[in-house]
Amino acid sequence: MFHENHTSSLSRHVYLSKRSDIYRKILSNLFLLYNQKLKNRVLPKMIVLWCFVVISAIWAAIIEGQPTTQALGFISIDCGAPSGTTYKDSTGILYVSDDSYIDTGENYKIDQKYTSPSNQASTLRSFPNETRNCYTLWNITKGAKYLVRATFLYGNYDGKQMVQSSTPLQFDLYIDVSLWRTVNITDASSEYAYEVVTVASNNLIWVCLVDIKAGTPFISALELRPLRDSLYPYAFPNQSNAILFRLNYGPTENSTIRFPDDPYDRLWPWYQYDNTILRSLITTMNITRHDSDNFEAPYSVLQSALTPVSSPNLTSVPYDAPSNNPNFPGYYAVLYMVELQELSGNQSRQYDVYRNNVKTFSAYKPPYCLSSYIYSTMPHYYSRTVYKLVQLSNSTLPPTLNGMEVYWPMNMKINQLTTASDVRGIIDVKIDYQIVRNWNGDPCSPTNFSWHGVGCNTDEPPQITSLNLSYSGLSGIISYSFAKLQSITYLDLSHNNLSGDIPDFLGEMSKLQVLNLSGNHLNGHVPDILMKKNNTGLLLILVDSCTTCEANSNKRSLVIIVIAAVVVAVVAVVVGLLLLQKLGRRRRRRGSGEQEMQIHSEVKKFNHEELKDITNNFSHTIGRGGFGTVYHGYLENHTEIAVKVCSLESSQANKQFLAEVRSLSLVHHKNLVKLVGYCKDGANLAVVYEYLPRGSLFEHLRGKDSSSALNWRMRLNIVLEAAQALDYLHTGCGMVHRDVKSSNILLGQNYETKVSDLGLARMFSADVNSIITLSGTPGYIDPEYQLTFTLNEKSDVYSFGVILMEVVTGERPILTARENIHIVKLVKQKLAQGSIEDVVDSRFEGEYDINSVWKFVELAVMCTRDEAADRPTMADVVVHLKECLQIEEHCQKGKPEPSEKSDTNTSSISTAHSVSVSFAPDSR
Repeated sequence: MFHENHTSSLSRHVYLSKRSDIYRKILSNLFLLYNQKLKNRVLPKMIVLWCFVVISAIWAAIIEGQPTTQALGFISIDCGAPSGTTYKDSTGILYVSDDSYIDTGENYKIDQKYTSPSNQASTLRSFPNETRNCYTLWNITKGAKYLVRATFLYGNYDGKQMVQSSTPLQFDLYIDVSLWRTVNITDASSEYAYEVVTVASNNLIWVCLVDIKAGTPFISALELRPLRDSLYPYAFPNQSNAILFRLNYGPTENSTIRFPDDPYDRLWPWYQYDNTILRSLITTMNITRHDSDNFEAPYSVLQSALTPVSSPNLTSVPYDAPSNNPNFPGYYAVLYMVELQELSGNQSRQYDVYRNNVKTFSAYKPPYCLSSYIYSTMPHYYSRTVYKLVQLSNSTLPPTLNGMEVYWPMNMKINQLTTASDVRGIIDVKIDYQIVRNWNGDPCSPTNFSWHGVGCNTDEPPQITSLNLSYSGLSGIISYSFAKLQSITYLDLSHNNLSGDIPDFLGEMSKLQVLNLSGNHLNGHVPDILMKKNNTGLLLILVDSCTTCEANSNKRSLVIIVIAAVVVAVVAVVVGLLLLQKLGRRRRRRGSGEQEMQIHSEVKKFNHEELKDITNNFSHTIGRGGFGTVYHGYLENHTEIAVKVCSLESSQANKQFLAEVRSLSLVHHKNLVKLVGYCKDGANLAVVYEYLPRGSLFEHLRGKDSSSALNWRMRLNIVLEAAQALDYLHTGCGMVHRDVKSSNILLGQNYETKVSDLGLARMFSADVNSIITLSGTPGYIDPEYQLTFTLNEKSDVYSFGVILMEVVTGERPILTARENIHIVKLVKQKLAQGSIEDVVDSRFEGEYDINSVWKFVELAVMCTRDEAADRPTMADVVVHLKECLQIEEHCQKGKPEPSEKSDTNTSSISTAHSVSVSFAPDSR
């Protein structure tokens, strides 16, 4: 994979960069020695000169050995530069013009009265015409993590002096279909750079500028930098990290650290300070970093720090939350603190860390020349935030601070991105025919920006269902790219210059209902597969009469459909669709009988007398539910089974019976209860499935003492296996469970997990949005479903989020002892107070990794968000649970090596108020 390769290249680059710094310093010292110290001493000067030559050669070899920025996966675009422009700037990064990334907009140069701090900002691309204009960044690795930076310098390029402090120039900036931020230009001479850390949802990334009627959008530069997957741990597929600011504390002069000092080319501007209050600490010693560093601040940032001149305390730069955004998600902060002085004797440096006068860490002791930092594990919400480092009374030295990053979480609407295969197909169509339209960005989303001529459904993710390219000047043969649009029902290629044969693949497009090829120069006959569909009413074909003539037309003629007036064609389409809809209703009315026949042919059928023998006349009850009673039994081969007998009083009995048997007969997964057979003997209905001896997760979470309760690692394994089963139902079967709860998660002898009770399950293809009866169990029901009766897989995600909260707290979904408070509300209240210990089940007795628990609780909160669109998919849930388990397993492997113990002693560190500590050897 590309991403793995670039990771190793970046690691090598960091190594080479450090060696390069060393040789640069040696050369500098030799130069000073040659010119100032030796003066007229000829022989020593000759020796130094030879050393200078040798070291220069070595340095040149190192520089030559460093990978190019293209090999590192960098994309660096000088927006508005003349077509074909390529150059390397002072950092050694290769920049190119933007004509291969976008086909709209106009190129400009900034006014000569303004100076550009970088080559890229001297030109720009402006977008005065269309509302949305998007750059397409190609060759992206899906699932990989990237830093994207957009830069803007107005510089009165249009001569209109549009920028005033009282009337700023504003437009929206999007990444894919998610709002990144509103660009706010208040100074014509300032360069505005915005960064975001994002996980690619596809093999391309769109960066879009949207006109909000507050000035013409423009852009000066666009850059993409691959990151290691472990960096920025709160960047997920459904959540990006937008940078508020990044600062380098300690340099004595104004400078910005970036590539090659930072191999990821992040910008680390100088923090300007008052030298009467703060003083700089700088070291030339190497800083040690380990693979588990989650942020990898560059060495040149970590080699400098600020410390108070006379005060015992140090205050960070304050930052404010947007005052006009009540839904602002809060900030994450990272504080880099490395000891740069080799302490001796009784010297010590220890301090407490406060955020807005609330202590977040106690007795922090920065390790000597070892990369370390503290960072928020949950966003914090204040109108103004400031960190204060307070020296302890027993410490001889005041606090130090090397650098700081602050960013906020961005919700990524990945479920609103058009299906990847449709995106690839429609882009290939655009390339094949060189279509000149404002076809950029996502084809279907947001709906008000969908591509002209492209029709989409409202599913999540949306799919392209119609395409009208009539009168579009298309020429050449009919491209196979159309076949990639598997959900398309209407395709209009009429009145173009298409030639050649009508291809067979059009008949293999299973959902195609209307095909208009009239007004072209096609030859040959209509393929048999298309004619067959036309004759059976499955497809309406519109072609010119001459197209259907065979070479030997006097033998027989094919059925010819001549294009009629536009009104007649529209009427035909409408009638055809109505007929198909009516046919579908007839098929659904026959559904129950067909369903039963499928059950009969696929699984074993028992009669009532056989079940009586199997269960010893239904003598051993092992469970009860709304469906009926569950009994224990044995087959003839002594295999233990469970028999769920339908209650005769249940009005939904037959319906749920058929649903569960059909569902279990169609799905096969190691974490779903296995169907053994069923009984439909007159009024006697029963389902026979495998027996799970340890009962349900619900029962185990209600254990009376620590000895009967599941430990943290066991609970992680159980919910991970349950999540894999639900992910299979959603993505592999297109099925919603509809009754996800801890009592439907059953455990085998070795605690293997099985999800049960598919009696309420529905296929996505069924009209689930029309169901108006409330499904599920109180405490687990999606609040959005209760309000709208709209059911989808995100309803299962919400219910599973409730289970996650049950697992970590040991509490019931509805806590009657607390005045019927819902567990979701309780957990969120405790998290708002910054207390994770109050959330965790006391029966764990502290035997868990705090980072694993934090990540788990955050996932539970994401799953139980009020709006379904904001929740992750079950596939995402599986990924996050695996990470939680990996963190826990890493913790249980043992303590760090002795050489790391002295620098990673965390025994005195508090983890209150959603802040985590991380030294490089630790997992977080």
